[in-house]
Amino acid sequence: MLNVQSLAVHYGGIVAVRDVSFAVARGECVAIIGPNGAGKSSTLRAISGLAPVTSGSIEFEGKRIDGLPAHMIARLGVAQVPEGRHVFGPLTVEDNLLLGRSRLGTGKPADGLERVYSVMPKLRDRRMQKAGSLSGGEQQMLVIGRALIGEPKILMLDEPSMGLAPQIVDAVFSLLDGLRRTGQTILLVEQNATQALEFADRSIVLNVGEVRMAGASSDLRARSDVVSAYLGGTEHI
Repeated sequence: MLNVQSLAVHYGGIVAVRDVSFAVARGECVAIIGPNGAGKSSTLRAISGLAPVTSGSIEFEGKRIDGLPAHMIARLGVAQVPEGRHVFGPLTVEDNLLLGRSRLGTGKPADGLERVYSVMPKLRDRRMQKAGSLSGGEQQMLVIGRALIGEPKILMLDEPSMGLAPQIVDAVFSLLDGLRRTGQTILLVEQNATQALEFADRSIVLNVGEVRMAGASSDLRARSDVVSAYLGGTEHI
């Protein structure tokens, strides 16, 4: 479904990503892990059209999308859940969700609401509440719902566990696991390497903008160099 080849991303004279290549198959869950500044978020932003692609190519369902504006990439079925949640605080929960549908430019704005409410019933209970008054965990669920309402072909999440209590992190990953079981393709950037490796089918380790290793998550968990570099002493990198 997604094929990234020799991707490079520069911000002025700063190299964020260099020569990164990987693919994501339909229905697969792939995680990108690595230390702060490794280029994880920049990779997602490049796929979404939010960061400049200096060189390389990005194909989605066989079509080159690097160079397309972000709204056109979204309409092809690529949805990103940003780091830091970014809800529209003065708007209600339901209005936040409807904004996620309106980005497609087609269909009735309310299409997809029932799907979101069926997998996140708490959002139905809170639908008339202002988004800014929700807890951090509820806001994270809301931004995931805002992406899901457009029925994306690939769901990309940037640090969904950031700033959340452990029990809320478990709830978020339980939701993502349920989505995966329905066939949702997921590309996950996650600071919690242990959680990511337990969740994803395959994982990619980035460091200083480059792919350092990649493979089945179960294989990476068994490697002593991965354990010592990313899982030793702390779960968060």
